[in-house]
Amino acid sequence: MQKGHPRHKQLKRAKHDMALYRRRKSKEMVEALRLTFKIIGEVVGGATRAIAKYFRNT
Repeated sequence: MQKGHPRHKQLKRAKHDMALYRRRKSKEMVEALRLTFKIIGEVVGGATRAIAKYFRNT
């Protein structure tokens, strides 16, 4: 005899696949944010160095 509904296995697999997908997407988002903040930090650092250089020379 069949145990349970035949779709349970399919639904369980779909939930597992979605969990893996969400995990992968969150890792990608973390990497994108890390890169974005790194670029912003470099830009701000360059701007502050330029401002400091300007005020040292005046």
